[in-house]
Amino acid sequence: MEQSLKYTYLSKEEYFELEENALEKYEYYDGEIWAMSGGSFRHSRLCSNINYELNGKARNRKDYVSLESNLKISIQKYSHYVYPDASVLCGKPIFEENRTDIILNPLLIVEVLSPSTENYDRTKKFDKYRSLPSFKEYVLIAQDLMRVEVFFRQDESHWFYTVYTQASDLVMLRSLDCDILLADIYDKVELEEKLEDETPNVKS
Repeated sequence: MEQSLKYTYLSKEEYFELEENALEKYEYYDGEIWAMSGGSFRHSRLCSNINYELNGKARNRKDYVSLESNLKISIQKYSHYVYPDASVLCGKPIFEENRTDIILNPLLIVEVLSPSTENYDRTKKFDKYRSLPSFKEYVLIAQDLMRVEVFFRQDESHWFYTVYTQASDLVMLRSLDCDILLADIYDKVELEEKLEDETPNVKS
């Protein structure tokens, strides 16, 4: 849920200052920012469900911590700051520049897809995430049908891909050595309703 704003180039310091004094959240990419608009009921419900499931799995594992969408991830190679819908850390968080609101070392990242962001999430955003050494698993959740896709890093060049489409499927998360019932991710999500386009403009 991002919408481009017409700003002249902003430095990282100006971006941080803007966020500290604003009610909205913004993503940042190489001098430009995007306001994070509110999502639909369906998007919110899917985010709530996956965060609940990840938190339950991480709670029983000493070194794992699940995080919701209010914590930024820094993709330093691209000067990009993002708010994923959910993420998981393994070990202690590594913060950027002694800040406590920006992490560098996500293990797993989740994005709930929207019509206008889907292509970006699948391609260029995924490319940027892959530059993070700690990043091992990427989960994409569809809104308009029951479909979860998981990409697991095997080495620098190869990712293992699995798609889940049946309510009884167990979504395997190899980086956490656990699984989640697909039906639980879509609990109380009405898939037969027409999905509205929530995000008009996304920078590629």
